[in-house]
Amino acid sequence: MITLIIASLKIGYIDAFIGLTTITIIHFFKNYSSKIVKFFGDISYSLYLFHPLIGGAFVNILSHTYRQPWQKPIIILIGVVITIISSYIVYRLVEKPTQTLSKKIKY
Repeated sequence: MITLIIASLKIGYIDAFIGLTTITIIHFFKNYSSKIVKFFGDISYSLYLFHPLIGGAFVNILSHTYRQPWQKPIIILIGVVITIISSYIVYRLVEKPTQTLSKKIKY
């Protein structure tokens, strides 16, 4: 409780709430699994690498062209979808074959 109060004062109530929610989900649902969670777990490294390069660049470039308030969420959604698709492609073409090859290495 004290940590939550200190975090709220330091980083704000919304960020502290998001942090508390994340910790709660991790603590109570640590064994939760589904196809969607596994999918994002598999592509998470590629997603981490490509979200600023592909998604961020896409959103940045198009947000200067499409300036209407209703257009921005569409651009962001398309950027997220493109990032997920490109991350999946890199996972299938690079990460997965590399993981298979690395399992053949004997120490």
